[in-house]
Amino acid sequence: MPEKTRVQFDFTLEALQTLDRLKGRLNVSTRADVIRYALRVLDWVLSTTESNAKILVEKDARQQEIVFP
Repeated sequence: MPEKTRVQFDFTLEALQTLDRLKGRLNVSTRADVIRYALRVLDWVLSTTESNAKILVEKDARQQEIVFP
């Protein structure tokens, strides 16, 4: 098992509510699981956009590019 390091975050009430809502939507057991999932997604997004690829969202047959700073 990989070595773990404890990290502590301070969240606003709104951010904590969002974290808990995502925990339910993802059907994961811990808030840490949500954070790990979010880190993987953000890493993928940044790797993709840094390689000059575009991320597109399609809804109702319309495409929109997602732009990240």
